[in-house]
Amino acid sequence: MKYIYLCIFIGFCLLSHAQNTITGVITDAATKDPLPFVNITTSNGNGTSTDDQGRFSIAVNSTSETLNFTFVV
Repeated sequence: MKYIYLCIFIGFCLLSHAQNTITGVITDAATKDPLPFVNITTSNGNGTSTDDQGRFSIAVNSTSETLNFTFVV
Protein backbone atom coordinates (compact mmCIF):
# COMPACT_ATOMS: atom_id res chain seq x y z
CA MET A 1 0.00 0.00 0.00
CA LYS A 2 2.92 2.30 0.78
CA TYR A 3 4.21 1.90 -2.78
CA ILE A 4 0.83 2.77 -4.30
CA TYR A 5 0.78 6.08 -2.43
CA LEU A 6 4.36 6.73 -3.52
CA CYS A 7 3.48 6.08 -7.18
CA ILE A 8 0.44 8.37 -6.96
CA PHE A 9 2.55 11.11 -5.34
CA ILE A 10 5.22 10.85 -8.05
CA GLY A 11 2.52 10.96 -10.73
CA PHE A 12 1.08 14.19 -9.33
CA CYS A 13 4.55 15.72 -9.13
CA LEU A 14 5.22 14.90 -12.76
CA LEU A 15 1.90 16.35 -13.86
CA SER A 16 2.36 19.55 -11.90
CA HIS A 17 5.76 20.20 -13.49
CA ALA A 18 4.75 19.22 -17.00
CA GLN A 19 6.16 21.29 -19.80
CA ASN A 20 4.92 21.64 -23.33
CA THR A 21 7.40 21.64 -26.19
CA ILE A 22 6.83 23.81 -29.22
CA THR A 23 8.66 22.85 -32.40
CA GLY A 24 8.61 24.41 -35.82
CA VAL A 25 10.43 25.79 -38.83
CA ILE A 26 10.82 29.50 -39.52
CA THR A 27 10.87 30.44 -43.19
CA ASP A 28 11.00 33.62 -45.25
CA ALA A 29 7.46 34.62 -46.26
CA ALA A 30 8.42 35.57 -49.82
CA THR A 31 10.95 32.89 -50.80
CA LYS A 32 9.99 30.08 -48.38
CA ASP A 33 13.71 29.64 -47.59
CA PRO A 34 14.52 28.61 -43.99
CA LEU A 35 15.82 31.37 -41.72
CA PRO A 36 18.87 30.22 -39.75
CA PHE A 37 19.86 31.57 -36.32
CA VAL A 38 16.60 33.32 -35.42
CA ASN A 39 16.53 33.97 -31.66
CA ILE A 40 13.42 32.75 -29.83
CA THR A 41 12.64 33.68 -26.22
CA THR A 42 9.64 33.04 -23.98
CA SER A 43 7.98 35.50 -21.64
CA ASN A 44 9.55 33.68 -18.67
CA GLY A 45 13.11 34.00 -20.01
CA ASN A 46 13.80 30.64 -21.68
CA GLY A 47 15.43 30.88 -25.06
CA THR A 48 16.77 29.05 -28.08
CA SER A 49 17.66 29.72 -31.70
CA THR A 50 16.92 28.05 -35.00
CA ASP A 51 19.45 25.75 -36.63
CA ASP A 52 20.79 26.20 -40.16
CA GLN A 53 17.54 24.74 -41.56
CA GLY A 54 15.28 27.11 -39.58
CA ARG A 55 14.13 24.37 -37.14
CA PHE A 56 13.61 25.04 -33.44
CA SER A 57 12.28 23.41 -30.29
CA ILE A 58 11.52 25.25 -27.05
CA ALA A 59 9.93 24.20 -23.76
CA VAL A 60 7.15 26.35 -22.29
CA ASN A 61 5.54 26.03 -18.87
CA SER A 62 2.04 27.22 -19.72
CA THR A 63 -0.20 28.02 -22.64
CA SER A 64 -0.21 31.70 -21.72
CA GLU A 65 3.49 32.29 -22.44
CA THR A 66 4.46 34.56 -25.30
CA LEU A 67 7.13 33.69 -27.85
CA ASN A 68 9.35 36.49 -29.16
CA PHE A 69 11.29 36.04 -32.41
CA THR A 70 14.33 38.20 -33.25
CA PHE A 71 16.28 38.14 -36.51
CA VAL A 72 19.06 40.54 -37.49
CA VAL A 73 19.56 41.06 -41.22
